[in-house]
Amino acid sequence: MMVAAFLCGYGRCRGWWVRTMGAVAVGTLIGVGGNLHVVLDFARFGIEYHALALTKNQTALLAGVAVLCAGTTLAASRFWATRLLFGASFGASLLLLKAAEP
Repeated sequence: MMVAAFLCGYGRCRGWWVRTMGAVAVGTLIGVGGNLHVVLDFARFGIEYHALALTKNQTALLAGVAVLCAGTTLAASRFWATRLLFGASFGASLLLLKAAEP
């Protein structure tokens, strides 16, 4: 799936990649923000996931991709507002990564 996603984006300009990574980072921020109490419980207490939720492996994959996307867009951003947004996305992605550790 990762190879297919890369091949779909092959030959695109740098701006397209930054916008796409920014969308993934902000989407993760919204998802973590909407479920903040659950993510904090997972990160603090190591509670196992419930049925119909993401497994730890799925969460770790999402968090890893989100950390890469947020870090890249944070490094590429020029304005303080976008730096603040992608910094928050980076922090939320790291929190999600912490929640996915065994």
